[in-house]
Amino acid sequence: MTCGGRVATSHATTATMTTSTAAIYTIQFVSRAFMASSVSVESVERSVMTRSEVPQTATPCRTRPVAGARPPGQFPARNAPFPLSACAVPQPVDTAVFHICARAAIDAARAQGAYRADSLVHEGFVHLSRAHQVLPTARAYFGGVPDLVLLVIDPTLLTARLVYEPPAPLPTATPKPADADAELYPHCYGPIDLDAIVDVIELAHFGGAPVHADTMAALRQYRFERLPVEGTLYRSTWRSTTSDPSGAPAGTAMLGCYTESPPSMSMFHRLTHDEVWHAYGGDPFRLHLLHADGRIEEIRMGHGLGAGEHVQYVIPAGTWQAGELVPGGRHALFGCTMAPGFTGDCFEAGRADMLLARYPAAADIITRLGVTQGTTRMPDGFAT
Repeated sequence: MTCGGRVATSHATTATMTTSTAAIYTIQFVSRAFMASSVSVESVERSVMTRSEVPQTATPCRTRPVAGARPPGQFPARNAPFPLSACAVPQPVDTAVFHICARAAIDAARAQGAYRADSLVHEGFVHLSRAHQVLPTARAYFGGVPDLVLLVIDPTLLTARLVYEPPAPLPTATPKPADADAELYPHCYGPIDLDAIVDVIELAHFGGAPVHADTMAALRQYRFERLPVEGTLYRSTWRSTTSDPSGAPAGTAMLGCYTESPPSMSMFHRLTHDEVWHAYGGDPFRLHLLHADGRIEEIRMGHGLGAGEHVQYVIPAGTWQAGELVPGGRHALFGCTMAPGFTGDCFEAGRADMLLARYPAAADIITRLGVTQGTTRMPDGFAT
């Protein structure tokens, strides 16, 4: 760039300037060019925003990188400056982004301390999806692949840069220009921190709905796991160190969460001991009970006492039970306590065909919440 016939800075120096320094040179150039005009330097200064002034609630954006411009395995520094031409395409703001992978891949990531996809080496980033992009991506690239899971990722906990860009072209294709009408996909330019993965769900169970902010807050705070067989979000909070003659703990307590997205509910099952349910917060939920005498009952849990909701309810041993959000809810926090405590061998899931034969009047509920495939027992050694 020249100003009055004098070289202001070399091309190499311009490429390494910080954004704030680039802004100063821009202001100096404009001020000289418009010194005699009615345009004030102050108005120009107000029109130039450095990267440090970008609102921190939004993900900084960047123009689409040219294919092959970055050597494989080299990632941009977290605090690298953005060009003043950046942010040409508005960046979406999502409470959650998603990644499809094999179950074995996330198991390996837990041992390694971070998740790294092959694309991180070959393309420089990890391919992610927004909620509405998950199912189309699965159909296009993962058809017939077994044992797939979906990582639910909190963007605010990523240490690598997250950029929304048009789909990466094939190596032989010409990169498409970014524009306001392009479908943008999130790309993570570095490994995915395990701390940012707030849920791992079977891909087949995801419906494509976005995750609400209050649901994400619960996932972030409580770090639930998925209960085997049922897939319910849960966290064990207390297990008595005192045992009964059979070796089972004298008592147990757990925290659970029903959610609209990512989906979490309780499939039909029965226990060999009484179970006490507690409604803690969030939206109301309902328990579906199929009693041994043939009765079908629905219990509504929540804090709406005038609406007949219960804050606590005891389900007798041997009763088939299932639970889910009341339609329209986003999430419900609940707890379950047992004495004697919960062990894996006290659990049996209810097969839909068996329950339908015994309780035909509950066909709609059983079809939705009955187990249709897989085992009805907890894995060996679970909760022992």
